[in-house]
Amino acid sequence: MNIKLITEKAYNAKNNVSVEFVMPQNLGTHRYYKLLNKSGFKAKQDTLCSLYEKNILVCGIEESSADNIRSAAATANKVFKNIKL
Repeated sequence: MNIKLITEKAYNAKNNVSVEFVMPQNLGTHRYYKLLNKSGFKAKQDTLCSLYEKNILVCGIEESSADNIRSAAATANKVFKNIKL
């Protein structure tokens, strides 16, 4: 699996679903914090929250290490494999 990291703003990205990695300490400053909090999302490692109305899949990571990001990305990839478009 290859992960392409982009540095452009999410609203400029040309894709159907954005995958965002969020650490627990940054959750309170996320632009959709109220929605994430309402759903009970705590940004723990490998937890997911789909904001389908916003076309965003939010993945929790404990820290921004390669291993944690890889693990969360693999969990997100399993979700995408089960979606039939």
